[in-house]
Amino acid sequence: MIERIEQSICEILKTKFPKFDIRVYHSDFKKYNFTNSTGCMLICYKGVQYSEQKTIGDIYQEGLYTYTIKAGFKSCNEMSDCYSDLEELKLIVDGIKINSRYTYLSECKFEEEYCNDLWWNITVKIKLPIFKEIK
Repeated sequence: MIERIEQSICEILKTKFPKFDIRVYHSDFKKYNFTNSTGCMLICYKGVQYSEQKTIGDIYQEGLYTYTIKAGFKSCNEMSDCYSDLEELKLIVDGIKINSRYTYLSECKFEEEYCNDLWWNITVKIKLPIFKEIK
């Protein structure tokens, strides 16, 4: 499920932001080589929290999957230079349908400025059911 969610987010962002470098990126963000002239969006799985199991018949529980999209905007003179792309990004990732459930925004915050590049973290979550047949 982890990879399916990542790929769903990645595919939609590639369609909506064709000039950006968009990829799943699990290693240290500081090691990312930011060479794209427009910007990048790096999708990272952060974890899952499970609800208590319900065992009437089969085992059922829900998993709350959390992902961070680290969005980098190249050569910005002011914070407002990236606001329109940031707002579009938030609109796109809020409501991606996966297995009849929808992603939702959890947090959006400015992280840092480095050499006129602005970095934001957008946290996205989705709660999905998990079934296991009792044998």
